[in-house]
Amino acid sequence: FCIVEEQKPVAVAEIAEKLNALGGPVVFLGDGVPVYREELEWVMRVPYRFAPAHVNRQRASAVAALAMQYVREGRIETAAEHAPDYLRPSQAERERAEALKKKSSLVVTAMTPEDVPEVAALERQVFSAPWSEEGFLSSLRSPDALYLTARQEDRLVGYCGLLQSFDEADIMNVAVAPEFRNRGVGRQMLQELMERGRARGVLRYTLEVRQSNAPAIHLYEKLGFASVGVRKDFYEKPREAAVIMWTAGVGDDTTAER
Repeated sequence: FCIVEEQKPVAVAEIAEKLNALGGPVVFLGDGVPVYREELEWVMRVPYRFAPAHVNRQRASAVAALAMQYVREGRIETAAEHAPDYLRPSQAERERAEALKKKSSLVVTAMTPEDVPEVAALERQVFSAPWSEEGFLSSLRSPDALYLTARQEDRLVGYCGLLQSFDEADIMNVAVAPEFRNRGVGRQMLQELMERGRARGVLRYTLEVRQSNAPAIHLYEKLGFASVGVRKDFYEKPREAAVIMWTAGVGDDTTAER
């Protein structure tokens, strides 16, 4: 076995990334499981399971109870193999983080022309072939386009948009500030964008993503997208293929021709 982290406060996204890198199955145990269950479901890519609720207590008897369940299932695991990794910071730190979260909640709203200078600055930071301010302003003037921004304490931390064609829409320009990634910003923005798109009559969504961008592909899959093909040399700086993804209904003939 190996120690992923010495026992200390650590972000759930950080420990999940390390568990994913190890590649083995994971069992989550402890009274932090109910607190972080939803977040873990979004970030875990290796096989995992949650211990039953009655054993989710941070004490030795909980480990013993889980071991008895394994025995009933015919599973064998040594003490060395069953080395727990603690995900939960102290109660005081959790309360402080919750207070900060309430004070610093994410606000997702429609993009305005006044947002564009900040948006273009983040675009230059994130993308190797960025749009200009005029490109965003032109999109905002289009009745077929919808763009949103995400702010935390009035700071721009992300943005995304779509271009609608009848009952379909192409999701474009999904960006999150590097220091705010793995915090659910992209997921919340896209959920809001797709909900607003459905209100406009959008039934299906498509997008392109760099083939090497595994975290983004994983997020899109969680949102209901599936890969339908690869477009070679779609991106530049560096040159790379794009994975083409669609939401439900991608298997019909019309989508296949696109």
